[in-house]
Amino acid sequence: MIYPVMKEYNAYIEKYEIMSHDVDINNNAKPSVIVRLLQETANHHMRDRKPTYYELFSEGKSYILIRMKCEMKEPLHPYDKVEVLTWTSVSKGATFKRNYILKKTGEEEGELDSPVEIARAYSEWAVVNIDTGFIYKVDDIDHANFEVDEEIDMRIPTRFHLSKEQELEYCGTERIGYTDCDMNRHMNNTLYQNKFWNYVPGVENKIMTGFTMRFMKEAAMGRQLSIYRGEGPSLIEGDESWCFKSFVHDGDEGKGDANVEIIISCREI
Repeated sequence: MIYPVMKEYNAYIEKYEIMSHDVDINNNAKPSVIVRLLQETANHHMRDRKPTYYELFSEGKSYILIRMKCEMKEPLHPYDKVEVLTWTSVSKGATFKRNYILKKTGEEEGELDSPVEIARAYSEWAVVNIDTGFIYKVDDIDHANFEVDEEIDMRIPTRFHLSKEQELEYCGTERIGYTDCDMNRHMNNTLYQNKFWNYVPGVENKIMTGFTMRFMKEAAMGRQLSIYRGEGPSLIEGDESWCFKSFVHDGDEGKGDANVEIIISCREI
């Protein structure tokens, strides 16, 4: 079932089209495609409202993702036309809050009577000094021109922590290569969802319905990323859940530094 967007938000909006190479073997858009559209819209928001990501980067500052959660209500397919809404929420201390809604639109006559919501998400960010690691406070960055509204309502929790008693099995180790990385020289945050999704048992017969994740340590270029998997805990009632934890290190195997924790919810196609 696809749910219509009920509330109007004071949001920045960008439009896209799903490309034929964005989909998996079931012709469904891959999880990282959804996240990439959300984050691209945030980048456009900064580009048009200032300061841009690149202006901050030239000052030695960069946004670093701390937490993100997303609900995905229906899969997208090639050539689906979508629009993404994003806005900031009142932020305090050193935590910058950003919200998103992705809607499928009906730009061709007879497609859809009105846009319908496909996904919604919420994220928290820090702005750090690239060279020193200094963390800036919200008041240190000028967001006066940004659209602001209340935090989006979601079923998925923002904060979670995998128990030390959680049983995790080793899935595999991958090297963080040149094409995985962005200007910060570590793996871009839009790539993680696909990495973990690959290790969901029977993934070829499932669709992702949501995730919540937290970042603890960047995965720098040239390092190794080891992924571990466990069952649950439950994320969305009635859906299957898997948890993952990744570690970055310099050897061929091992746990090293904790990198990301994520809980993924999914269901059979």
